Amino acid sequence: MNPPKANPPSARHSRRWRRLALVILLLGAGTAGWVWWQGRAAAALSDDPTMLIFNRKSHQQMGMFFGKSGYLMDDLFDALKQPGTQAVLILATSALLAGGCLLLSRLPEPPPNPDFFKPSRPAGDGGDGQ
Repeated sequence: MNPPKANPPSARHSRRWRRLALVILLLGAGTAGWVWWQGRAAAALSDDPTMLIFNRKSHQQMGMFFGKSGYLMDDLFDALKQPGTQAVLILATSALLAGGCLLLSRLPEPPPNPDFFKPSRPAGDGGDGQ
């Protein structure tokens, strides 16, 4: 006996997933570019030298209360506020989602289930002694 062969992905099924992956990549790239561009303009306005002392004291206080992990968290939060970091995170997320869509485009399409839309039996009608 020959083992049953898996259904190859239909062209329509694969094309739909590939199109979705392309849309996700384009939207991710456009959004990342927009976030970077807007953040770059806002960063130029926030280069106030009077805030340097406040930021230094805030960083020292974070380290005093939480130790080295406080310094690490403060640096992480500062890095996440940078527009370049946000743009890279948006690009990476869209690339992962697009990769998932491309993976789904290679999988065979599931067979239709004719019982999917049928109503289920009521609880007392199953002959289970109730």
